[in-house]
This record gives sequence, C-alpha cells and structure tokens, in this order.
Amino acid sequence: MWALARAIATVLGETLPPPLRTITRIVDRLGSAGARALLGQALTVEAQGGLTLPDGRRRTPGGVFFFLVRQSPDVTPDERASIFPLRPALSGGCAAPNAPQAAHALDRRHLFERSWPRYSRMEGTLRP
Repeated sequence: MWALARAIATVLGETLPPPLRTITRIVDRLGSAGARALLGQALTVEAQGGLTLPDGRRRTPGGVFFFLVRQSPDVTPDERASIFPLRPALSGGCAAPNAPQAAHALDRRHLFERSWPRYSRMEGTLRP
C-alpha cells in the first residue's frame, strides 16, 4: 500500500509530507483499484489541459487528483472526511466544528496582547 502511494505521489510530482500522507489515506480508504482509477482520471484531465483555480491559475497534477477525489461520487462522505480531515483555514478562519474554541482562543489572545507590553526583537526594547 505504501509503495502504491509513493508511486502515485511520484507520478503527480508530490514530494512534501502532507500530500504524501493524504495520498496514503486515499490508497488506504479507496483501495488500490480506486486510487489507480482516480489517478488515471487525473492524468487524462491533465492531458486535456488541466483544471484552473478560481483565480485563473492552473491546478497542479496533485491538485487535480485531490479535486477528483473530493468530487468523486464513488467516495462516500465518511471516506471523504477521513481522507481530508477538517483543519483551521490558512486565512485565519476556522473549520466549522472548531469555530467556538477558536473564537474563544482569539478573544483570550486579544486580551493578552492588550495587557502586556510588546517586546521588539529588532530593537531589544519594550514598546507600548
């Protein structure tokens, strides 16, 4: 299973650990045949010009593969949730299940920043 996930990652040009873990989860949840079928679809889409992002940039081959996994009618919602676990958004927002805890943490951070003076690393001094 790990060998197939590694082979798929190589074909897609994915070398970083997070995508490798996601590909491993895909192979684990969907099986060898399902993962290979989606890889074939991704390579077909790439051969036909690929997919674009909403801002006009082109998706990477790995991005096309992950998009097809998310959109596949053969992948159940439970499988999709186990392949792509929710995590806080990069823009500072939060995934829905974690929103109350994250909002509370942001409120506390705001209070902390008000109550303590800031330390400037560049200057090595305290500033108001």
